[in-house]
Amino acid sequence: MKIDGFKILKLVSLWKKNSNYSIPKNYEKKLAENVLISNNTRATIVCVVFTFLTLFQLILLYRPKHHHSHNLFLAYRNLALINILIVITCLVYLIIINSVSLKEQIRKIKFYKFFLVIFIFTIQLLNTLTSVNAQLYNGDITAFIAIMLIFSIVSIVEPYKSILISFTNFALLIIGLYLFNVHHSKLHPQTFNAFLVMIFAILLSIMNYYNFAKSFIQKSEILNKAEELEIYKNHLEELIEERTADLVQANANLLEETHIRHKAELEAIQSNIKYEEKERLLNKAVEYEKIRTEFFANISHELRTPLNVIFCAEQMLDIIFKGIGLDNDDQFKTDKYLHTIKQNSYRLLRLINNLIDITKMDAGYFEVTLSNNDIVKITEDITLSVVEYAENKNIRVIFDTEIEEKIIACDPDKIERIMLNLLSNAVKFTPKNGYIYVNIYNMTDKVIISVKDTGIGIDKSMQKLIFDRFVQVDKSISRRTEGSGIGLSLVKSLVEMHNGQISVVSELGEGSEFIIELPKVQAKTDNIKIEESNVCKKNKNIEKINLEFSDIYF
Repeated sequence: MKIDGFKILKLVSLWKKNSNYSIPKNYEKKLAENVLISNNTRATIVCVVFTFLTLFQLILLYRPKHHHSHNLFLAYRNLALINILIVITCLVYLIIINSVSLKEQIRKIKFYKFFLVIFIFTIQLLNTLTSVNAQLYNGDITAFIAIMLIFSIVSIVEPYKSILISFTNFALLIIGLYLFNVHHSKLHPQTFNAFLVMIFAILLSIMNYYNFAKSFIQKSEILNKAEELEIYKNHLEELIEERTADLVQANANLLEETHIRHKAELEAIQSNIKYEEKERLLNKAVEYEKIRTEFFANISHELRTPLNVIFCAEQMLDIIFKGIGLDNDDQFKTDKYLHTIKQNSYRLLRLINNLIDITKMDAGYFEVTLSNNDIVKITEDITLSVVEYAENKNIRVIFDTEIEEKIIACDPDKIERIMLNLLSNAVKFTPKNGYIYVNIYNMTDKVIISVKDTGIGIDKSMQKLIFDRFVQVDKSISRRTEGSGIGLSLVKSLVEMHNGQISVVSELGEGSEFIIELPKVQAKTDNIKIEESNVCKKNKNIEKINLEFSDIYF
């Protein structure tokens, strides 16, 4: 039996690719357990097959034969003894493995791994002896070649063990051939073939081990990701339930206040001849108010729940498609469609959040937590974080300040939301190759933040209305930009909650400048807000930017 050297060279190149793959330490224990389980199953099947084949061969050997030489008689006797030893080895392995539970084997995994290696070595050794014994009658090494290839394919053994077992049996085969004084015309080809088989078997065994490990780790990572997504989904549902409960309470308080106002109105118009008409109108207004508040209370849960499912499904699809390994064209299309789903989901989430905040502001339950913070750093950080988004639209963002630091009383989250809203509007309405300037000025009793762009500008007739709710400068059906008309209204409310004010200076076609004025006061506390880690802060900024820039399509 000859081995093609070109096939071995091809196998070496495949082995080099697999050898670069390293097994993470956190998977080593579980991998060892799975290797043991798989080897037990495979070894059991091999034992059963070997037992039946060996018994069949023994039956053939014990049929009456006329041996023409003493050497031939010795060869058949030795072959029978070796076959009996193979059967005994297989039966011992089957008895030991099947008499111990899988849990106990895993608990004593080092012992049973060693026991498996001894079993493989013993079977290979007996077949090596069969090949040496074969020199007495047919002079081939088929048994050695067959057993080396079978175990390199069937067993999953660490590379160093595979090398040790294969090399030892190869060495024993060569020693046996020399001891039997095999003629050099047969010895050299058989030695060469045995060496090639050993190399081939080692490479197959190593590839088999690393392929098994790679497959196991990939499956484990997919399961871990699925568990993480399930935890994330449950966490989101808990957050939604908490927000819904807060909103329901706020709406209940609003209904109570509306009811009190209604009663006060009734008392004030009792003497009026239009009492019944006004009472009817008030009842109708209360009903409309109740319907509106109930609508906003329900819409958060009804919209957030399917939105949460969409987010989770998008993330799962992203993981699955990356794991499949699509070609470049299909991967590009898949990423494009998943990005569209995610961006429009963020757009819906932004609209829902704005509607909820408007309802809480109307009810007087929207809170701003003032603490002493560096307004210059907050503004600079959030401005620099949107530079990449603006550059995707070929827009330059330039930040400048008169002062390097200024501590005032403000809510960092709300300031970031104000700036992101103004910057997203600037990016939205500024054409390519435009500019956005963010400047901070230090005045006597206030700090001024200016967001100026070179965009399309705002008509003077609309400048007094843009801070009203649901007002859009471009109301046409074919308008070029997306938006609900809520953002600037929220910005104004947030600025006023900081005891500040906001104004706009704009010329149609010349661009717009939004000016925020914040008082230079500090909170009545000595506590300085601890900055979050850069990674955490960066992740939060990316999430906020994705939310505020969701209605901008690059």
